[in-house]
Amino acid sequence: MGNYSPEVRDCRSETNKSNTKIKELKKLLTKPKEKGQRKIVEEIAVEFTKIYLWKKGYWVMGEQQSKGPADLYAYKIIDNKKIDYFIDAKGIHPKANYKPAFKRKISTFRERDEVINRIQSIVYKDEIRFKDLDNVLVDIA
Repeated sequence: MGNYSPEVRDCRSETNKSNTKIKELKKLLTKPKEKGQRKIVEEIAVEFTKIYLWKKGYWVMGEQQSKGPADLYAYKIIDNKKIDYFIDAKGIHPKANYKPAFKRKISTFRERDEVINRIQSIVYKDEIRFKDLDNVLVDIA
């Protein structure tokens, strides 16, 4: 049976790059409502999501257009079957003055999102959860 995953050393190398980027981005965090913070938090969420997926043996590709439906595309092949996700990464500012409920944002393009099997990763203080269109937890194996 065919199992095709990235090499462990490649995943480790990419994880190290993402960890370095996260450290640099965290230095830029100030108060949640300040200009530019949302973009920084989302970049951290994207990097954190990539690390999570590499640890699970997924090939991970980034979005090429700034207004696309997903930030990441991840897939792996187990027993000659492809498991894939289009992932929209969302971050919650670590200095937010509330305890997040980890609810996904409602999609304005639900039909498209159903077709491409789009899910959201929600990242808060190094915790990550994946949710489907109906806000149900998705187990990324």
